[in-house]
Order: sequence, then structure tokens, then C-alpha cells
Amino acid sequence: MNDYHFVFDTNTVVSALLLRESVSRQAFDLANHLGKLILSLDTIAETSPFDSIITGDKDLLVLNPFRGIPILTPKAFLSYPWIEHLA
Repeated sequence: MNDYHFVFDTNTVVSALLLRESVSRQAFDLANHLGKLILSLDTIAETSPFDSIITGDKDLLVLNPFRGIPILTPKAFLSYPWIEHLA
């Protein structure tokens, strides 16, 4: 496993866990395969920098990128160009 870190917001995590066939679940599984999932604010503060924030929150998405960190929807995460180089 690589040492990549991906932040998932709460709504995306809930969607991923409840809906096994959802895009959120596919993004969750891919991120878990590529690196580490960060799910708590305490861990985010300790793990900076991280490689991407995955969210469906429009208020966060308008900040993309934030300090050079891509903020992506689960669908955009699945098709992000650098994902091919990480797998």
C-alpha cells in the first residue's frame, strides 16, 4: 500500500457504507486500496499534508483546490488523472 492520504467527509462515508453500489462506495474502496482514509478532524490535523478531499458538499467543492489539495466529488475522484499513476 502507498502512503497516500484521502479525506472523506461524513456524508460521503455514510453513503459509501449504506449503498454498496454507489459512486461514493467505489471512491471509498479505491482510496482505501491506494492509501489511507482519514475520517476524523483530529487525524486531519496530525496527517497534513494529504492528497485529496472527497466530498459532495458544494460549499467545500467551490474551494477547489485548497492550498494545492484537490477537493473532488466521489465521481471526479474516480476519474482523476493521477489515480492511474497511483494504482
